Amino acid sequence: MNINLSADDIAMRKWTPMLRDELRIVDERCNYLATTLFTEICSIPEATLDGMSDVLSYADRFNEVACFINCLAQRQAEGNINNLEHRAHLVLSNYMCFVYLGDACFLRMRKLVPNTSVARRCFEYLTDNPVRAFRNAIAHANWKVSDATVAFWARKGEEKNEPLSPFIVRDLERQFWFYLTLCVGKSTFAALSQRSPQQ
Repeated sequence: MNINLSADDIAMRKWTPMLRDELRIVDERCNYLATTLFTEICSIPEATLDGMSDVLSYADRFNEVACFINCLAQRQAEGNINNLEHRAHLVLSNYMCFVYLGDACFLRMRKLVPNTSVARRCFEYLTDNPVRAFRNAIAHANWKVSDATVAFWARKGEEKNEPLSPFIVRDLERQFWFYLTLCVGKSTFAALSQRSPQQ
C-alpha cells in the first residue's frame, strides 16, 4: 500500500496554535503531524502490537476511515446543503470521529506508544476530558446542537454513580477535535495496515 499523507499534513497546519498550546507539540512536528504519527506508529515493535488484534483488519479500519473522508470531500465539493443534510453529517461525523475511532484506535493505541511521542500526546488528548466526555455523550445520546455550540452531559470521572455534568463545546473547538481525530485515525491505521497487511 502506497501511503501519502502530505495533504493531511497541510490540512492540519491551520491548527498549529491549538496543537502547540493544548497538546504541547512543537511547531516543526505540527507542520508534518500526519507523517510524524505514521512514522512513530511504524516504529512500534511488532511484539507490542500483539494486543491490538481485532475482529477487523487494520486495512479494513483504514478503508472505513478513508471512505468517510472521501464522503466528506464529496460533500464539500457539492457545495450547498440543507439543514437536514448538515445535521445528518454532524451525527455521522460525531459517531465516526469520537466513538468509532475512539474505541477502535485511540484507547487501544494510547498505551502502546512511547510516553514522549507525538502519538502519545494525541491519543491522550483524544481519550481524556473534555474529548472523552464528548465521546461518552455521543455514545449515550446526551447531546444537542444549538447555534455554534454543542451542549452535552457526561460523567467527569469513572464512577458509575456520579451524576452527569454539563459541558459546552464551541464550533471552532469541535472542528479542531474533528480534524485531529481524522488525522490521527487515518495516520494510525495507514501505518498499521502497511506494517501488517494480513492483519
